[in-house]
Amino acid sequence: MIRIKPLAILKDLWDDVQQRKALLRERLDGPTVALAMVVKNEERFLEENLRYHHRLGIVKAYVYLDRCNDRCHEIASALPFAECQNVNAERSGCVNVSALHRLCAQDALRRCRQAGIEWLLLIDADEFAFAENAIHENGPAQRASTTSIVKLIRRGYLPTLLKSVPDEIEMVKMKTREVVPTRRGMTRPFWEHKYVQRMPVARRILDPRTRKIEIVDKFIGHQLGKSIVRTSADVQLFNSHSWTRNQHASSPQNMPIPKVHRGFHLHYVVSDAEHWKSKYRQLAWEPSHWANKASVAFPKQCWKEICQTMNDDAIEDYLNKWLFVNEDKLQHMIAKNKIEFCDFVERILKDGGEAPSEKRSSTRSIV
Repeated sequence: MIRIKPLAILKDLWDDVQQRKALLRERLDGPTVALAMVVKNEERFLEENLRYHHRLGIVKAYVYLDRCNDRCHEIASALPFAECQNVNAERSGCVNVSALHRLCAQDALRRCRQAGIEWLLLIDADEFAFAENAIHENGPAQRASTTSIVKLIRRGYLPTLLKSVPDEIEMVKMKTREVVPTRRGMTRPFWEHKYVQRMPVARRILDPRTRKIEIVDKFIGHQLGKSIVRTSADVQLFNSHSWTRNQHASSPQNMPIPKVHRGFHLHYVVSDAEHWKSKYRQLAWEPSHWANKASVAFPKQCWKEICQTMNDDAIEDYLNKWLFVNEDKLQHMIAKNKIEFCDFVERILKDGGEAPSEKRSSTRSIV
């Protein structure tokens, strides 16, 4: 006996077909977008980051490997849309991460222009961009239902965002949303952290150097956002977050260019104790002051210093007490609307995408 599917299921199937057609049109009609990324031992994020952004419209990924001794080269070179370049921050004379980003961003900008790519996103391996497009259905614009992965991809699709940017705009700034670090086992994937802050939540964190408890009322990482730049613009990177008018200078001044604020990026600033240790030990080569002479603030400078001498047990204890949010506190933050649930990174990654390719892109050195 043949059972006729309920009308609701047929409507869902019809809607899914229409959404897939719309996504295909957006892929064909939207501008081309590349990303540039400087990585140093980021294998915990790299493959997922590249595959995620490829699903959201990135056609080319320029991956700059800064003295990596993990699997970053193997991961990136296995993806046909990725192109690896070797860099060395110390040999190139870069005094901090922003200087290295400027060097690599200028190289990526040149490659985009040669390839005819119209926009360039500069982002880190632990950051995941999302366009937050409105999806138009049945006449009025409305936010897409989270039940459909195709709608979710259309919401996040970067070329759709950029297609609507006026011609005179040269930069799109994406706001930062910081992922709340919760207590998870070290073998659990980073995307299982599913709560984010739109605005910083004040917290008390111990400074082990002074034994004083500091009130931190900002994001642990940064609040400066990330940017997508129009490659035809006469620009150079100002810092890791924004572009400025081209001054052909190694340390340019901030000369604002026409911009709009759209979309956001999730920042998985700390996913577990091992990530914290690796991250801040690798940042230890940076000076304790920024280029403008301002001191690197707490907790970043503190963590760069203390992570050098703390053993694994001490790190775990410190983070469990002063950084990772336990279940009781998490529920309290949810009840107070201080954080919100966000699972789109996991959903987009688990939905599939391209299988690993046997093609290997070449690896070069730019410094």
